Amino acid sequence: MVLPTILTIIVLAVIAFLALANTIFRKEWGHDIMGWHDCTSDGFDGASMTGTCRWCGAKCLMDSQGNWFEK
Repeated sequence: MVLPTILTIIVLAVIAFLALANTIFRKEWGHDIMGWHDCTSDGFDGASMTGTCRWCGAKCLMDSQGNWFEK
């Protein structure tokens, strides 16, 4: 009875660590080192989807594949 409880706690701790690491490393590695922007949509300006990077405020455009790039 104790072993399944301990295993459950370990699994939940690993999942929590991975979720936290994903949030931290996505900004540090993806944005600060690689220059990738994490854009949120501002809407459609009549010609293309526009957005703003949530980390640095850079203006972004969405390409035909659904990927964001800096304007």
